[in-house]
Amino acid sequence: CADFECLVASCARGIRNACLLELARGCPNLQHVDVSFTFGGVTDIGVSAIGEHCPALRFLNVAETRGVTDESLEKIATNCPLLEHLNVSSTRGGVTNKGITAVAQRCPQLRHLDVSRTNRAITDDAVVAVSRACPCLEYLNVSGTDGAVTDVSLTSVAL
Repeated sequence: CADFECLVASCARGIRNACLLELARGCPNLQHVDVSFTFGGVTDIGVSAIGEHCPALRFLNVAETRGVTDESLEKIATNCPLLEHLNVSSTRGGVTNKGITAVAQRCPQLRHLDVSRTNRAITDDAVVAVSRACPCLEYLNVSGTDGAVTDVSLTSVAL
C-alpha cells in the first residue's frame, strides 16, 4: 500500500476512524483524502492519524464530518506542510479560528480553503491569518459564516 495516494470516500457512511488509522499507518504516501459527508463516522481520531502518518498530504476534505475539530487540524498543520486544499465546511463549530490559523501558519502553499457554513466559528481573524500567511491562495469560500466574516478581512485578501 506504499504507493496508495488517493482516498475518496465521500458519502461513505460506513467509513470509521479505525479504517483511517490503518490507512494512515500503512499508506504514508497518501496525498488526497476526501472523507466528506461521513457525518459521525470520522472524527479527530481518524484525521489526526492522517496528519501524523501522511506528511505528503495535499488535499483534505472533511466537510460534514461533525467530529472534526481544531485538535486534528493542528496535527495536520504540524505534520503536513504541503497541504494545498482544505475543506472544513459544515463542521458545526468544531473547527474554529484556532485550527484555521494553525493551518495558515504552517501550510503556506494553501490554495483552496472552504470554511462555509461554520456557524460563526470562523471569523475575520482566521481570514486575515490566511491572507497574510498563504500567498498562493486562489479560492476562499466564507459563505454561511453568519456575519462573522466581514469586508474587513476580505479586503486583506486583496492586499
